[in-house]
Amino acid sequence: MSNDTNRVVTVDELVAAREVDEERDVVVRFPSPHFPAPPAFQIAVPPHWQAVPVPEAELALRDPDTVDGFHANVVVRVRRVAALDAVTDDLLHSALHQPADGSGIEIVDEQVRADLDTPARWLLVRFRGPQGQALLARHLLVYVPTSEHVASIVTAVGTIPAAAAVELGPRMDRIVGSLRLAAFETNGS
Repeated sequence: MSNDTNRVVTVDELVAAREVDEERDVVVRFPSPHFPAPPAFQIAVPPHWQAVPVPEAELALRDPDTVDGFHANVVVRVRRVAALDAVTDDLLHSALHQPADGSGIEIVDEQVRADLDTPARWLLVRFRGPQGQALLARHLLVYVPTSEHVASIVTAVGTIPAAAAVELGPRMDRIVGSLRLAAFETNGS
């Protein structure tokens, strides 16, 4: 989130009722119009897939069966960013999840998604997994303005072994492409 002082809102301005005693603290709530909740979303996966806990992820699911010793999986993360007048490629690329082992990623394919209600990118990347195997990851990065000052980037990432791209690639594209956002209501109360 930006530290832009031109966007500062005082706590007093957050209080809907102006009849608050000046000497008493005010209650500031989350979510609220000034502090919106992350966007709600859904994704469709095969019924036999398993939910798995992943730190710093809102949702993570995997196929219980392995291919080449690897579980195909999908992880969805939401990152809060400052709202922008124009969405840049740099902003969306900054949301790419880098492999934990520090290895670089190679962007194999990148497209702008015009079928969603908000700016989005559809990427296919290749990188080396923890055991050194080549992996492919399908990324859907969606920019979601949630207020005048705050936006979110919702990123769905589906990862498969590169050796199984012909077999698993279309299924993973369908899973990641099924990501749908829902309006998340804030009523300020």
